[in-house]
Parts: sequence; structure tokens; C-alpha cells
Amino acid sequence: GTLWFGTDEGLLSTDGANWKSFGTKTGLSHERVLDLYEDQQKNLWVGTESGVNRMTQTGFVSYMQKDGLIDDRIRGICQDNLGNMWFGTQEGVTRFDGKNFVSFTEKNGLSNDRIRHITKDRSGNLWFGTYFGGICRFSGEEFIHFTESDGITSDQVLSVFNNDDGDTWLGTLEGVTELKPKVDGTWEIIPNPLGNEFSKRSINTIIKAKNNQVWFGTDE
Repeated sequence: GTLWFGTDEGLLSTDGANWKSFGTKTGLSHERVLDLYEDQQKNLWVGTESGVNRMTQTGFVSYMQKDGLIDDRIRGICQDNLGNMWFGTQEGVTRFDGKNFVSFTEKNGLSNDRIRHITKDRSGNLWFGTYFGGICRFSGEEFIHFTESDGITSDQVLSVFNNDDGDTWLGTLEGVTELKPKVDGTWEIIPNPLGNEFSKRSINTIIKAKNNQVWFGTDE
């Protein structure tokens, strides 16, 4: 397979033997890559400092604010179960069905417009990690929020990981929070389930390996 790397100087790929680079000269809307996402059709989407790009056999198709995005700085990308693409920006989120763009902000139910991360859980709900509004879950019909006032460790959510058992792990500016769904539809919020060792660490990324180990990337 091919590995892809988003950098401040364009997009890189390798098959283990050879490297390729992609930038504005090859059709990318901006050199600074902020997020990468592969959709259900195996298309690679590249979120940049200015616009989102879908890779094609001949280059890139770019979408900008002038095309319908709420903002050009793309920090999160995800596809929902209906095939819509979602793009998280500094000014809210935009949904794209391949033809039309629809945007959502705090006025529509987001907890904060500055989006840091988007992911989808096993039930198809979308989770939006925000800079100043904690975590926001969208069921397709309504938004629900979890913030510091509910018990999460920080309103600055940098990463989100949905476990196979239905639990959601939040990587924040001040450690980890675990959200466990209850049978009555409410949630148990567990701050720093890994112990206080992580309580003051910034958890920038969370990923699960094939051996079921969960890895946390921090500033330290």
C-alpha cells in the first residue's frame, strides 16, 4: 500500500521504495496540509490552510470558500454514512453531498465554531472536537455537547477516538476523558481514566493498532 504524509511543504507519498511529492504546482490549493482522509470510494481528501482537495488520477479538484465552504482553513475531514463529506474549519463545519454545500455553526447547535477534529462512531454519529467548546456529537438530527461543566478535562479537544465497545475517548489540552454510554441514554464521564500521569499532558492524537493497543501522542 501507499503511505501519505501531510506536511507544511506539501503532500508526500511512499510505497516503501519510492517517494512522490505534491504541491501547488501539481494542483494542490495550498502547500500546508492540515488533515488527510480516505473516503468510502478510496478517494484521498487533503485539507489545507486554504481549501480542501480531492485527489484524482490527473491532479486535484479543489473546493474553497468561494465554492461554498464556510471557511478555507480545513482542520477536520470525515464522511458520514450517507456519503456526505464534512469539513471542519475555524468558522464552523460544512457538509458537501457532491453538489451542494450546507454549513453549521453555533447558531445551528455546534458548541463552538473552531473545529479541531472530526470522527464517526460505529452508529454513524459524527463527533466534532472543538477548540473552546468541548466535544459535540451530531446524530443527523441534533447536536449534543460535553464540556468542562459536564466533567471533561478541558474544553480544548484535540483528538477523538471511538472504541469498538461504544466508548469515546477525548484527547484534550489537559489529559484524557472517557465517555461511556449508559442504557438509559445518558453518559458516564470519566476524567483521566489512565491516571493523573496524563492529566497535564496535551493529547494530540489517539489511534488503535491492529493488536488492539491504543496509542496516545502527546507534547512530551
